[in-house]
Amino acid sequence: MRAAAWNQWLWTAGYPLTAGGFVIAAARRDGAAAWVVACLLILPETVGLTGLLTRRLLRFRIGRKRLFFATTIVSRLLLLPAGALFWFEESPAALAVAAVAVAASHAVGAVGYVGFLSWLSDVVPPEGRGRLFGWRNFGRAAGLLTLPVLAGFGERAVRDLSGDTAADRFGIAMFLTGLAVQALSVLPLRRVDEPAYAAEPRDEVAAFRTAWRRRRFRRWLWHEWGLAAASGLTQAAFFLYATSAGLLNLSLGTFYGLLATMRLMQLAISPAAGVRADRADDPVGMRVVGVTIASAGLLFWIAATPGRPWLVAGAYLAWGAYAWANVAGSKILLARAGGRDNAGAIGLARQTAGLLAGLSGLAGGLWLDAMTESSGDGPATAVWAFHTLFAASLAGRLLSLWPLAFAGDETRGRPSFTVGETRDEEASR
Repeated sequence: MRAAAWNQWLWTAGYPLTAGGFVIAAARRDGAAAWVVACLLILPETVGLTGLLTRRLLRFRIGRKRLFFATTIVSRLLLLPAGALFWFEESPAALAVAAVAVAASHAVGAVGYVGFLSWLSDVVPPEGRGRLFGWRNFGRAAGLLTLPVLAGFGERAVRDLSGDTAADRFGIAMFLTGLAVQALSVLPLRRVDEPAYAAEPRDEVAAFRTAWRRRRFRRWLWHEWGLAAASGLTQAAFFLYATSAGLLNLSLGTFYGLLATMRLMQLAISPAAGVRADRADDPVGMRVVGVTIASAGLLFWIAATPGRPWLVAGAYLAWGAYAWANVAGSKILLARAGGRDNAGAIGLARQTAGLLAGLSGLAGGLWLDAMTESSGDGPATAVWAFHTLFAASLAGRLLSLWPLAFAGDETRGRPSFTVGETRDEEASR
């Protein structure tokens, strides 16, 4: 568990400096439109559909550990050209190169990540998975509290003291640092055992069909896909609304500071969430409570205006509940994904959700462009456009809970919102 937490800490510490806020901020300074920013934000999840190929590769006995290590290193090398955004200002070619680099790196990384989750499901028994994901959530929170926050405030200080050229050099240094830290994230896992993957003699289409026939797993798919689509709407909106001039106009350091507030709460919540999740085989109640509280954070974004930007702090406090929801969700996924041949089911859930989030994010970015750039009504129209998107996302997130919590139990005729309910996976096929 400690190894998995350190892996998550290193990966998360480097991510905002590579395909996260630093790269997006550089694109915005180069004059990228909202839909371009949305594309850069959604590419990692959209191209993640390649994770559906993981099971096919594992059938060739590549090994999940080896696959994860190799794809992590290769994906970081493929992302190197995205640094062009810091060297070439207002260059459409640099934006295109960055987009291709982000897409290629995450397409490779997604293949390894599905294998990684499948590997963890074999290494850690069901009764310990809640604590595993609790400590990984802890590592994720700790990662965002360190390097990204320091880099964000450092970038603003360098820009104010030495100008844009020095800030761009600082940006490329942080970008390379982030790539190195992410590449090193595999080292804590080097001594973790690697059980052989027990692939059943069936092709990928048959594996997907088998997973789809399980009602409990299918309900999880409807929930995860619905939540991903609703959440994706605001992928670009949060960053743009928070940091754009004329809107909330927060500095990059302040933006990461708010993220740090959320992560501080998640640091406190994650270990307890792991222990609580391990008391239930299928912690649906935890998931429902966490998603509901976290979704309510969007109300603060709707209330925040250029005259009251401080209200967004309430959203980041509410988002601390995502630790509760995510720990439960990861355990539910592995519990419902089936036996040891589970890479296909995991990919179907996680990677398809990523695709839906990506497409939804693109739609949100196009909506913001249409409403904020084609209208002559000024900031009032821009604020209205963002608030409309936040309200739509809130409604979708809450509706996504229906198939998980209130659709009813297929064998007992009662709601499935029952913490700790246990049923053999095979019996639900």
